[in-house]
Amino acid sequence: KWYLGAMIRDEHGESVAAATWKTDGVDDTTAFAIYNSVVCSALNLSQNVRV
Repeated sequence: KWYLGAMIRDEHGESVAAATWKTDGVDDTTAFAIYNSVVCSALNLSQNVRV
């Protein structure tokens, strides 16, 4: 199972809160970063999202 947490950024682009991918209870921050990058690029979000 995959669980996705959300990244919250303040107006300066600093990470205020971040949750990671979990697969069977194991953190995988790299997968989360890749997911965040790919999905945000694919959706062409206007927000400045940095990973």
